[in-house]
Amino acid sequence: MNTLDNTENPENGKPYSEAELRQTLLEYQAILDNASVGIVFTRDRKILRCNDRFSELFGWPKDHLVGMPTIIVYPSAEAFDEMGRIAIPVLSRGERLDTEVLLKRRDGSTFWGRLRGKAIDPADVHNGTIFILEDITEHRMAQERLLYMAHYDALTGLPNRTLLQDRIKQALSHAQRDQSQVVVMFIDLDYFKHVNDSLGHQVGDRLLQTVAIRLQKCLREGDSLARLGGDEFVLSLPVQNGSDDAALVAKKVLDTLDQAFIADGHELHMSASIGISLYPNDGTDAESLMRAADTAMYDAKEKGRNNYQFFTPALNTTAQRHLTVANRLRQALAHDEFALYYQPQVDMESGTILSAEALLRCLQPGDKAPISFGAFITIAEKTGLILPIGDWVLRQACLQLKQWRDLGYADLRIAVNLSPRQFHQPHLLATIEQILGETGLPANALDLEITESVLLQRSEDNLDTLQQLNDMGLQLSIDDFGTGYSSLAYLQRFPVHALKIDQTFVRGINQNLNDTALVTAIIAMAQSLHLEVLAEGVETEQQASFLMSHGCRAAQGFYYGEAVPAKTFTRLLRRQTAHMPGVQDSNVRRK
Repeated sequence: MNTLDNTENPENGKPYSEAELRQTLLEYQAILDNASVGIVFTRDRKILRCNDRFSELFGWPKDHLVGMPTIIVYPSAEAFDEMGRIAIPVLSRGERLDTEVLLKRRDGSTFWGRLRGKAIDPADVHNGTIFILEDITEHRMAQERLLYMAHYDALTGLPNRTLLQDRIKQALSHAQRDQSQVVVMFIDLDYFKHVNDSLGHQVGDRLLQTVAIRLQKCLREGDSLARLGGDEFVLSLPVQNGSDDAALVAKKVLDTLDQAFIADGHELHMSASIGISLYPNDGTDAESLMRAADTAMYDAKEKGRNNYQFFTPALNTTAQRHLTVANRLRQALAHDEFALYYQPQVDMESGTILSAEALLRCLQPGDKAPISFGAFITIAEKTGLILPIGDWVLRQACLQLKQWRDLGYADLRIAVNLSPRQFHQPHLLATIEQILGETGLPANALDLEITESVLLQRSEDNLDTLQQLNDMGLQLSIDDFGTGYSSLAYLQRFPVHALKIDQTFVRGINQNLNDTALVTAIIAMAQSLHLEVLAEGVETEQQASFLMSHGCRAAQGFYYGEAVPAKTFTRLLRRQTAHMPGVQDSNVRRK
C-alpha cells in the first residue's frame, strides 16, 4: 500500500483516509478480476495475490493459491528451475520478461501460456514481481499444425521435400565426418495415372497411403522416406557398401510393391521405377543427389519399368540435352516458331493428290533449314508438351485444309499424326470436335494416324476411344504398320479404315525377301478386311510398280514429293490441275 501513502485524493486534495484506501484497493481488485488475462503478484516465488482469471486458468480456488509456491503451476521441478534460469536474469536487468511456457492445471492437464512480467525492484527480484498470463494453447496448436503442414505430406504423413532435404543434409554431414556414403533413391510408381483415370482419385489416394506404409517397412534406423507429391517417393539411407547396399534395398522395395494391393475393394498390381544416386560420387548436396536419382529413374522407365538404375554421367548429359530441347520447344510454342510442312499422298495409278500429311517442323534462326519434329517427339511426350503442340498441329492443319477446299479442292483430305499421349488424353474427342467446329470442316476430311503400338496398350480403353472417333465420322489409319505386334484379331475388332505400310519394309522391296513377303502379306490382309492401304517411303519407280501390281493403291514418299510448306503444296495442286488434263483434278478422289 506504500504507493498510496501520503498521496492526495485528486477529488478533494486531502490525503487518502483509511476508508478511501480500502475502497481504492477494492476498485483495483475489481479491475484485476475483470481482466481477461491472468494476473499474479509473487514474492520469493510464492503467490501473494492473483485475480479470478489466473485461478480459472489453473482450476484452483483463488484462496488456495495465495501463499502457495509457484512450482504448483509447473509440470515438473525441472520446468520450474528452467523458468528461474530464464526469468531471473531478465528481471534483474529491469527488463520485461516475455516468454512462452508449458504450465499445469489442477487436474494435471497442461496448457501453453504466454507469460509477461516485471520486477517491482530489479535490485531484488525476489521481493516482488507482477506477471500477466494468457492461455495461448490454441495459437500454439495452430502454429504446430502449420509447421507440420510445412514439413509433412497431408495424405501419407510422410516427410515432404523440405524436411527430406534437411534430413539428407544431416545424413551428408555424418557421412562426411565418418567417411561413409549416402544413397538417394527416387521411386516412381508405374502407370499410377491409369488407376486415377479408371478408378478415381479416392482409390488412388488409398493406394498411395498403402504404398507409403509398405515402403516404411523397408526402412532401417537412420533411413528417411518422403513423398514429393503425386506418385513420387524418395528414400535416403546411409550405407557402408555403396551400390551393393543400394541394390539390396531397391530389390526389397520392388518385391514389396510386387504384392497385390487392396484399395477400396479393388485388387491392384503395382510396380515402380527406381533411380539411385550415391554421395559423394553423384553429388555433394541434397539437391544434386535428388536430381541425379530423378534422372536415373527416367532411365529405369525407358528400360521397361519395374527395375532400378544407377545414375551415370552419361545420363546427366542426356538429361541436360532433354532440358535444352524442352526449353526450345516451349519457346517455339510461345513465339510461333513452329511450321507445318505437307507431304502429298497420291493415287499411284493417276498421280492425283488424295491427301496431305501434316508434318511439324521447328523453325531455325536465319536461313537454317527447319528441323523435323521427329527428333523432338520423345522429349515432347515425356514433358507433356506434346499436348499443346499436338493441339496446335491439329488446328493449323484443319485451317489449311479449309483454305485448300475453299480454293476448289473440295475432296482433299488432311492426315495428322496422334502421339500416344494425345490419344490417351481424356479431352481428345472434345478437342477434335471443337477444332472441326471452329474450322468448319466435315469430320471425314480428317485422317488421324495412330501407331499400332499405341492401340495394343490398354486395348479395351482404346477400343472405346476409337469407336467414338469412328462415330464422329473421322478416318482412322494405323501408321508404321508392321513394326509392332499386330494380329488379325485386333484389326477385326478396331474400327480402323486404312493401314500405312512402314517405309522400312517398302525400302526392302525386291532387295530383301522377308520385306517383300511382308509387304505382299499386308496388302493381301488389308484387302481381305476391306481396308485401304498406303505405302510410306516410296522412292523408286520399281517400288511403285511392285506395290501397284499387288493391289496397293496409294503411296507417299520422295518419288511423289517431299514435305513442303503450304504455299509450295498449293502450287503442286495447281500444277497438277494445269498439266494433267486427261486425269481427274486433285480435288476429286478416285472412287
